[in-house]
Amino acid sequence: MNFSKGFSLGFISTLVITIVAFLNNIIITRQLGPEGRGKYAILITMVLLFTFLLGEGIRKSNTLLSAKSKENIRILLYKTSIYCLGLLVIFILLYLFRAFWQQLLPNITGLMLIITFITAINIIFWQSIQAAFLGVQSIKNFNKLPVVSALMIFSCNVAGIYFFDFKLIEILITLLISSLIVSLYSLVLIKKEIGNIFSRDYRKNGTKVSTTRIFTRSTISAASFFLTVRGDIFLINFFAGSAQAGLYNIARLFFDILQKFPNIAGPLLISKTVVDDEKVSRLNTARLVRVTFIINIAAVLFLSIFGFNILVFLFKEDFSESFKILTYLMPALLFFGPGSIIYSYFIGKEYPNIVLLLNCIIGFLNIGLNIFFIPEYGVYAAATISSTTYFIWTLVLLVYFHKISGIRYSEIIFVKRNDFSYLLTLFRKMFRG
Repeated sequence: MNFSKGFSLGFISTLVITIVAFLNNIIITRQLGPEGRGKYAILITMVLLFTFLLGEGIRKSNTLLSAKSKENIRILLYKTSIYCLGLLVIFILLYLFRAFWQQLLPNITGLMLIITFITAINIIFWQSIQAAFLGVQSIKNFNKLPVVSALMIFSCNVAGIYFFDFKLIEILITLLISSLIVSLYSLVLIKKEIGNIFSRDYRKNGTKVSTTRIFTRSTISAASFFLTVRGDIFLINFFAGSAQAGLYNIARLFFDILQKFPNIAGPLLISKTVVDDEKVSRLNTARLVRVTFIINIAAVLFLSIFGFNILVFLFKEDFSESFKILTYLMPALLFFGPGSIIYSYFIGKEYPNIVLLLNCIIGFLNIGLNIFFIPEYGVYAAATISSTTYFIWTLVLLVYFHKISGIRYSEIIFVKRNDFSYLLTLFRKMFRG
């Protein structure tokens, strides 16, 4: 499937997911208030932590290795299943130390931890299968799974909150059940893609698969990347309380929405980098960086003018302070997306050493500065530190990409007239189906 077609499908599915997830966030936030929203944000971030830290390695392995040969999928599915069973054992052991977790995460109960752990395993499983679809460029199936997940969670929460006055525990249980159903659905889809998923001769059918190197490098990169992007919410909760974490989380919600374009283009770029001509993949990366800059500049201007009224209208006056936090995040909104595009290119190159080192340095720098400044300056310190570290991260990636590609900085950064034509072409193809 060509990039334009894949992008079109990705855009439509991401648009659906973004709208549904945004509406889901609105009803949950209005139902729970700042305190409850803060707890929900911590637990969801824990799910993200586990799925990112423990799932990124297996996902990237599945994408890169299935891109090399579709016959690898059976053995990758087998390894994914064994890996998730191993995670279940680890999480059971972690639960035995729930007193430590509850001390580290105030107001989080043992039941909440159980739900969080099991939900994370289910999501790791179906996202690993989704990654294999990306590798073989089965973009329809790749997009089906997150759309089904988002719609299921939203519909259950709407019904539960409206008819049964769902509170935090019930909302978390909805997330757990949805993740289990999507996991089962992912098996149905992969069976249609490759036939018998339980074939005993999978080792003969596939090429020799060694996932250790990719798994290790992607896991290290993911762990440090998570510290940079999500680690601050735990420190805000620890030092400033769950209400402040809730306010910060709503400000970050706009950041996450703006990250959707790189999230569409990035995975496609990874799979295309594996199979496409090197020069083509580098030129595509440069163009996507420029296009992302266009979108981010427009979005930052829009939020600067209309952001406060939108935020108060959607989340009520209780969250008005979130807009002030958002203003401190504006540089992060501008620079993180272009950096993510370049980062996706390097993922397709199986994580060069300098990228691994950069992620580790930025991750520990981000956490160290947050530990030092949040106790005194609160959420505004966290927002300022995010903007600073994201800018540094993007700048270093940009310099390194320029060095290895030979593409001039002006061709990576400054918008060209034909970039607008490129965007229009993408959108035309989207709406023509």
